[in-house]
Amino acid sequence: MRSRSFKIGAGQRAGLNLQNDENRQLEKPTTYFFLSGIVVDVISNPYEYLNVKTDVDNNFKVSDVLKGIPDLPEPLRNKRVHNDQLVDIMPMNSIIANIIDTREGLDGGKPYICYPFFPPHLSLPLKPGEYVWILGTDVKGSGRKLYWMCRKVGALQVDDLNYTHMERSPVISRVVDSFIANKRARSADIADLEESTSLNNLKDSKGKNQGNLRQSFEDLFINSYAFRKEFSGEPVPRLAKNCGDLLLQGSNNAGLQLTTEKFTTTENLRLKDSAGLNTSAPSEIGTNKALSPAIDIFVQRKRTDISGLRNNDSEKTKSINTVRNTTNGKDKFFNFSENDKLANVRQKDDSTFNKEVIDELSDGLDVGARLYMSNRCDVDNVFGSNFDMLSGEEQFGPCIISYAHHNRLVAEKDVVIASRTGSSFAKFYEDGKIKINAGSGNTIELTSRNTTPGEAELEPYIRYSELQSLLADIAADIAGVNSTITVLGTLIDTILSIPPITAAKSAYEASKQTANAALQAAGATSLFANGSKINAANIATELSPAGRIGSGNGELARGSIASSKIFGE
Repeated sequence: MRSRSFKIGAGQRAGLNLQNDENRQLEKPTTYFFLSGIVVDVISNPYEYLNVKTDVDNNFKVSDVLKGIPDLPEPLRNKRVHNDQLVDIMPMNSIIANIIDTREGLDGGKPYICYPFFPPHLSLPLKPGEYVWILGTDVKGSGRKLYWMCRKVGALQVDDLNYTHMERSPVISRVVDSFIANKRARSADIADLEESTSLNNLKDSKGKNQGNLRQSFEDLFINSYAFRKEFSGEPVPRLAKNCGDLLLQGSNNAGLQLTTEKFTTTENLRLKDSAGLNTSAPSEIGTNKALSPAIDIFVQRKRTDISGLRNNDSEKTKSINTVRNTTNGKDKFFNFSENDKLANVRQKDDSTFNKEVIDELSDGLDVGARLYMSNRCDVDNVFGSNFDMLSGEEQFGPCIISYAHHNRLVAEKDVVIASRTGSSFAKFYEDGKIKINAGSGNTIELTSRNTTPGEAELEPYIRYSELQSLLADIAADIAGVNSTITVLGTLIDTILSIPPITAAKSAYEASKQTANAALQAAGATSLFANGSKINAANIATELSPAGRIGSGNGELARGSIASSKIFGE
């Protein structure tokens, strides 16, 4: 400050100081920094979360606790978040986290509200108790604002799609180090193996907390709304992707993979290759799958083995191994079976993960449901649609497969299934009518009644039970008539043998032969029921379940006139 500055008034000097402070503030840069945190809670829906009434006192809501308002009862005090000005404005999928880089989580520092780094178009999973990457920003000294990016990734034996407990990392490192040091003899300290399934804080040999969180994880779970109300703990198989794939996975065995053809062998792709792109020998480029993009959307991979799990302490199956995690408390409410990432040590089998992390050719149908799109797939053989009359009609090439135990195609108004090449289709109309076209105008139309103005009146299909009964009566009557006619023919032959009438017999026989020839040419029965198709001798057979007409509409009583494939009212 120059000497003349001492000659100005106090107000002017204060103004100069304020201006200098503002200039210094403006000169401060915007800084960015990374932090690590432990998730205390996840606010999926702020409208619901902030209005939840506390268990301690129903007169107070969660928002009151986060703001630390006066008059809170003792158990709810000192739970205010550091940046409580964000409580009422935080967006969906925000989190509350303890910062652990500067021991804030251990020293009792207040947790922070962290906005999601990614917009709602991409909302990543995160659970209370998991470690999280946090991006911080400080705009010209105005205070830090925090954005969570994603869950921190742990070691191969720690990281879990369902729930990753990073506090295990040092213990699991000891187990793996022992495993390697003993030349993969799978010798590991029993206590360490048991601790490798713990959901507790990391502790030293004397039981002292060595982790990054002051409270116990069990207390964190108890007080976490998201853990209690939203999280589902269960074993989830891992999936290894190819280097060129895009893989999106949830926390409960659902995913989307943009990949190359998964369920057709490379050899079959080469045999079917008409473009000549897969010309390298398998020993040189064994996985070359040109022109074979595929999209796989699935739920419940490895369904057969997972459906058979019984939530035991430890289970071994062909495709996944499980172990039940533990906490210190007597309440086992928060314990669940998880994927055993140390199964190769426990089971003494280095190949134990082989079937878990890949989809074999036979895994196409081993799912709860799958929507699969591929440009080059042996579709009917892969997905089992090569049975019965479809055998021998297998197709290879571009396909879409919708597979599930209970598959539904539902529309609000109408549905069309069509083959453009064959000009065949099945259309389900809004009014309930169904039209099936086999090409060239050969159409079957099903409707409860003809309600289309201007169209010819539709004719109904015949009910088998009524037709069977009618045919049985007609056949019985015809058998009786034929028997009568046979007797009558015999009588006429007797009359013609009387001498006065014998002279007319030759003319009668000639006329009879002419008539019979015409009847036989038409496929009809001869005069006087000679060779009749329905007669007293065969009527019983025709009316039996083994005959053409049958004895009724029961499953074992229908005759051969009944279809074995098409049924209706």
